[in-house]
Amino acid sequence: NVLPILKWVRGDQFTSSHWVEINTLLQLPPNTKPEKLTFGMVLGSSENIIKNVDTLKELNRRAQGEIIIRDAIREIEMWGVGAAFSLTDYEDTNKQTVKLIKGWKDIFNEVGDQQCLLQSLKDSPYFKNFLDKATIWEKRLASLDEYLQNLYQIQHKWVYLEPIFGRGALPKEQNRFKRVDSDFRAIMTDIQRDRRYVSLVNQVGLCDQLKTMVDQLQRCQKALNEFLEEKRSSFPRFYFIGDEDLLEILGQSTKPDVIQTHLKKLFAGIHTVQFNDDCSQILAMRSLHGEVVPLRQQVLISNDVEMWMNSLAIEMKETLKDLLKDCLRESQTGQPGPNNYPSQILCLVGQIQFTQQCENAIKQNNLNGYLHEVKHRLDVLTRQNVKCEDILELKLKALILDMVHGIDVIQQLMAANVTSVTDWHWQKQLRFYSKNTNLCIVKMVDAEFNYTFEYQGNVQKLVHTPLTDKCYLTLTQVNFIFLFVNDFFSLTPLQSLDVKSMGRIFIGLVKCGAWGCFDEFNRLEPPVLSAVSMQIQVIQDAIKSKSKHMELLRKNIEIDHNSGIFITMNPAGKGYGGRQKLPDNLKQLFRPVAMSKPDNEQIAEVILFSDGFKEAKMIGRKLVTIFNLSKQLLTPQQHYDWGLRAMKTVLRGCASLLQKARDEDVTIDETVESMLVVQALRFNTLSKLTFSDSSVFDSLVQDIFPGVSFKDIQFENVAQAFREVCQEQNLTVDESQVKKALELYEQLKQRMGIVIVGPSGSGKSTLWSVLRQALAKIGQTVKQYTMNPKAMPRTQLLGHIDMDTREWTDGVLTNSARQVVKEPLDIHSWIICDGDIDPEWIESLNSVLDDNRLLTMPSGERIQFGPNVNFIFETHDLVNASPATISRMGMIFLSDENINMKGLVQSWLQSQDELQQMKLSTWIDDYFYSALDWVIRQNDLVVETSLVGILKNGLSHLGQAKSKAHFAVCLIRGLGANLNPKSRAALAEEVFSMIGETPPDSQHILDTYYDEETGRLKTYTLQDGLKDEHLDLNSLEQGSQLPIIKTVDVQRNLDYFSLWLQDKHYHPFILVGPEGCGKSLLLHHCFQQLRSVSVATVHCNAQTTPLHILQKLDQMCLIVSTNTGRRYRPKEGERLILYLKGINLPRHDKWQTCQLIAFLRQ
Repeated sequence: NVLPILKWVRGDQFTSSHWVEINTLLQLPPNTKPEKLTFGMVLGSSENIIKNVDTLKELNRRAQGEIIIRDAIREIEMWGVGAAFSLTDYEDTNKQTVKLIKGWKDIFNEVGDQQCLLQSLKDSPYFKNFLDKATIWEKRLASLDEYLQNLYQIQHKWVYLEPIFGRGALPKEQNRFKRVDSDFRAIMTDIQRDRRYVSLVNQVGLCDQLKTMVDQLQRCQKALNEFLEEKRSSFPRFYFIGDEDLLEILGQSTKPDVIQTHLKKLFAGIHTVQFNDDCSQILAMRSLHGEVVPLRQQVLISNDVEMWMNSLAIEMKETLKDLLKDCLRESQTGQPGPNNYPSQILCLVGQIQFTQQCENAIKQNNLNGYLHEVKHRLDVLTRQNVKCEDILELKLKALILDMVHGIDVIQQLMAANVTSVTDWHWQKQLRFYSKNTNLCIVKMVDAEFNYTFEYQGNVQKLVHTPLTDKCYLTLTQVNFIFLFVNDFFSLTPLQSLDVKSMGRIFIGLVKCGAWGCFDEFNRLEPPVLSAVSMQIQVIQDAIKSKSKHMELLRKNIEIDHNSGIFITMNPAGKGYGGRQKLPDNLKQLFRPVAMSKPDNEQIAEVILFSDGFKEAKMIGRKLVTIFNLSKQLLTPQQHYDWGLRAMKTVLRGCASLLQKARDEDVTIDETVESMLVVQALRFNTLSKLTFSDSSVFDSLVQDIFPGVSFKDIQFENVAQAFREVCQEQNLTVDESQVKKALELYEQLKQRMGIVIVGPSGSGKSTLWSVLRQALAKIGQTVKQYTMNPKAMPRTQLLGHIDMDTREWTDGVLTNSARQVVKEPLDIHSWIICDGDIDPEWIESLNSVLDDNRLLTMPSGERIQFGPNVNFIFETHDLVNASPATISRMGMIFLSDENINMKGLVQSWLQSQDELQQMKLSTWIDDYFYSALDWVIRQNDLVVETSLVGILKNGLSHLGQAKSKAHFAVCLIRGLGANLNPKSRAALAEEVFSMIGETPPDSQHILDTYYDEETGRLKTYTLQDGLKDEHLDLNSLEQGSQLPIIKTVDVQRNLDYFSLWLQDKHYHPFILVGPEGCGKSLLLHHCFQQLRSVSVATVHCNAQTTPLHILQKLDQMCLIVSTNTGRRYRPKEGERLILYLKGINLPRHDKWQTCQLIAFLRQ
């Protein structure tokens, strides 16, 4: 009876207290210790065991439960001993290094896990015996969590505020911050001395100290925000720059370089200013294009930056008013000299004169005579020689555009038989009048606006068409009745802003009296759209009621009634992803305006005429015809755009070529003009066409422009430098690639954004990289900033705003943007985005890529790019790009047809030694290309890859070929590795037949290998590889250490990829196969054969992100600073192999891009 229940006295989990109870229950001597207890003594107490069996069972259960609690508490204690902070270096404003804590998320997770573990123990009925220890840890962890939360806030705010207060900002708050700064540095020094988490809990008085520091930093933050808000209220344009820029302006308000950097962000037309000798006064303002406008009264620079900025804004307007008066006075006696006045004033006077003279002609019924007079003036303007005078050329173009429009207006009035200035056909025109009080007012029907004299520089003017006239008419009437406007076209962009960010921008607009245009407005989230409608309603009501003040974001705001809000957007759906329909409460605040198709023919004609083409009407009509026919006859490709933006790029190219011909004193006639237009058209269009469409397009051009010979645009110095760089880098010079490089060079001059589209391996990166080095050879410095936008979250790419502090943190792209705008105009910068394109991130750059070149961030800050900045995008397709994106881009299309396969093979051959080159070149010419064509025709790949990918696979084994037979085996391994088994066997038969070699066993042709000792082909046989292995049971239980049985299949598979792991031939590769086929076993076997190599293994799943890869690299590598930046180097060994198991498992986003794969592609 006792045998079945003896197990209850085994005592595996018993402690000394449990054995005391056992002694009592079994009536053993009280001092009997477990080590002295014999089996006979237990059997002697059989009756007691049977009698107390239930008590013994309960004792065992309690012992089991207590051991779980005991182990858990021991685990917490061990964690407390070992858990330590990871620290990183931070350089403060005084160049001193301060240690900061990193990995806060992991720290909070660890503490939270321990708290959860401790909490779970309380549910056990046996917890009371451990109550004392558990209570101590519970209090310790709660205190630690509180300390860490406070310390995190302190470090976060300190990092933000230290650079600000370190520069001496806010003198009144300096003492407060210095006390916190001193305490924080002392705490971090203590942590550096003892990095354990629990060391914080042991510091006396730390809790109160941390709370005080949080409070003091919040006061500093509040004081800073109030200070910045006060400055922005004094000069509302400060609402449109970030906190960092504003603090730099305030701290260095008298330094010329700081002033020059930020002025262009505050004034639309002022790019720089001119100072007196001691830089104490501003003498003149200068536009981006170099137009200099002397100020009538010098502006004195002082420490009160908002005061002299206001003075500059006032003086800018007063100067333009005085210039208008002078120009009007001069125009009464003759034509004002273009060199004496800025373009803006010349155009304004021209508009005022036209309005006055046209009304006189209407009253005198002499419109026909006035028409001839205007045409004569236009003829005089177009005949002026502006050789090497860029500013004068811009002024004349603007005047010509206005005169052409004036001629159209007169012709419309004549067609309508207008005889009165009150006639509708005259009233609906945009008219300018000079008044003594306001100097200039603008009228359209019954709408009337004061001209505000904001300096605009030399901005390009729109061509007036019937569509723009209708648009102006609608916008002026709507703004006059205090409704805002909703257009379906793009002007100025908007990123993903929250309600507070929008409110801050609105405050800046209404205080400045500015018009704000928010593009892609329906890309905001629906909750934000709904909340923003309430803010717009408040602004609209205040303007309608002529109120002087309104309340927004709990602030009393003074209103300038010149303010206006416009939103532009593309419709939701219809190929435009990521957009919502506007909520009804927002719709009712805006007047909808649907923009129809523009009159491309008239636009082309007017632009060509303003650029100096005599046959503008004929050429413009032909250009539009070619674009229309191309859209109909060429294949429909996602990256094709035949719209107005593409045509404007061609027109700019025409103007550039015409100016170049004039500079070279070429006689310009109809034939030369047609030749120049065809040259610009082909050069700006062929770059984006597919191989087959190129010939069709050339045929179209020949039909529309008969007799015009084709001639490419020549950039001989760039082309020659490109060839030299290719030779220096052992690259084969391919003239088709040289042509693509020149097309890219031309597109970079014409467009802000360029997309290089093509399959992997087609040479996209090499194209821009070699071009950049070629430009450096001819003295043009180009800086590059490269990133993969899909390798990181959107907030890390574009930046984000802290919802609590409203602190803006730059992303990778926005940080690069800040760097490039600081460069002088003679240094070019390329921001290169190498990765998939989708609407989630690319359409945040819409305003950057159009004529605005403006990036608006949620902080309200705007970054204005100059003509020396380009965005280059690399991608394999544009399937997810919307028409809005494609139309903004210049396109360089690279296809498989453009790839020079022999050139690639030749470049590879050059990397081999001379003896090997001699042997391989003949075999490659005789056999390689035929085998490659066979594989391409078969098209039976396991993993889809590009043409270049297939070629590189084929070359990967050839470098070790020692004979023709060996070459055959290497060729089969290279080209056949990615083929399905049947096709691989067929390839082997084809190659052996082609080369004339006979495999030893034709039935198992894939089992053929080359024996280097005998120099003959042999067949794999089973190898007895276990006799040298020291095997025991333990080694067989370790999966990663299993011995390899070298079967025929194992030997064959190892020979396929083991070469790629060796030093001279290492290459990234993917090992594909079903579950359990031995992939990991074979790889581990290969890893063990390598010397001085570390292996970092990452087990992938759906949640694996680039962060996991970086964490693994941090574990396995050291970060070393070099001349080219920081680099990872293995802690052990010379090389590191990153082994990713289950690379197919990480999830894709809705645009079918995997962030992990995008990260690895870098």
